[in-house]
Amino acid sequence: MVEIQVNLVNNTNTNCTNEAQRQYHVEITNYVFFLVCDLKIRVQLPEGATLENVVNMKPFNGTTDQFIFPDSLRYLYVSKTLEAQLSVKGGDGEPKITVLDAKAAFSPKKCRISKF
Repeated sequence: MVEIQVNLVNNTNTNCTNEAQRQYHVEITNYVFFLVCDLKIRVQLPEGATLENVVNMKPFNGTTDQFIFPDSLRYLYVSKTLEAQLSVKGGDGEPKITVLDAKAAFSPKKCRISKF
């Protein structure tokens, strides 16, 4: 089981529009007894919100709501956590993050580069 936590880090208003800009810290923790690799997630924003910046994730095939982790972070070992950050502007509420796809293996050698 992979657990995802989204925590609000900072909430500010921009000077021009009074729209809130919120920064979230995302933690994805591996609780299974396998190595998780090639994790693909979906970020669903509240209505009226836009994603301003993403750290430690990259868009999947040009999409705006699906992300994968860069090669340097593609392995999620047992009881370890991947961390990312999201900056969201506007809307009300926090983003919802779901796992779309993940591969599991006994070792990094068994994790083949995935094309999803």
